[in-house]
Amino acid sequence: MICLYRQISNCGGGVIQFIMKAKKNEELKENDKMSDKNAIKQINKETEFILQEQSPFLMKTDYIALETNMEFAIPEGKSKCLAVTSPNSGEGKSTTVVNLAISIANEGKSVVVLDGDMRLPTVMTKLGLARKPGLSELLIGKCNLKDAVTKVADGNVSVIQSGSTPPDAVRLLKSERMKQLINELRQQYEYILIDLPPVNEVSDACAISKLVDGYLLVIRSHISEYRRTAATLKQLRLVDANIIGAVFNGIPMESKHDYKKRYPRGYYKKYGYYKKYAYDQG
Repeated sequence: MICLYRQISNCGGGVIQFIMKAKKNEELKENDKMSDKNAIKQINKETEFILQEQSPFLMKTDYIALETNMEFAIPEGKSKCLAVTSPNSGEGKSTTVVNLAISIANEGKSVVVLDGDMRLPTVMTKLGLARKPGLSELLIGKCNLKDAVTKVADGNVSVIQSGSTPPDAVRLLKSERMKQLINELRQQYEYILIDLPPVNEVSDACAISKLVDGYLLVIRSHISEYRRTAATLKQLRLVDANIIGAVFNGIPMESKHDYKKRYPRGYYKKYGYYKKYAYDQG
């Protein structure tokens, strides 16, 4: 289950007031006490889910809420380009990118996922795709956009893989070709979601701050440390990044019983959603 932060830190103009459950910064401080061994065990214990028709109701609504708030956070009237990153590896940013794209596509909107992590790409693995030329080849002129795009999720989501690992990923991301690629994608898609490496590990995520409309941070429960999260915000502020909010990831999913206690039978009837979205009667 994901939760959306209402506030992370004082980031210049502040962070968009996202909805759902607010988690205090002190919870990240608690994670400073966790050892690396415990952190690894926590990552291995978590199962990453890709949105499907049979996915839990709460999982679907979390991503719908994320999509809705993203719309308010980024100005209207143009294609929305969002960079998704995290303080550290293993926090679920790539899963968040894929699921957010699927949720957007389910609303009938055009969306492309651009795997900008050319060092340790995972988008293709999560979607079960075979490796093919992608971003790195596009940026050095070795393939065209049409050949680099793969359709997934019944053809509703377009994906551009990372491509071959380049010797200098930052230079490619800061290149004029990258700017041209983003502009070209804006002409074809309503949403562009870019999966980027963790901010505290390499500088790639900061390289495109002038090309995107905003940054979304993915922070994993019991993994993210307060100090490293603060360092991430500092690095993004230095490049004038527009941080629109953060996803608090890895929170245990509520059970069906807990959900029914919070939203009793018939809660959605007045909105007309009950038959379409609510849990079954059993």
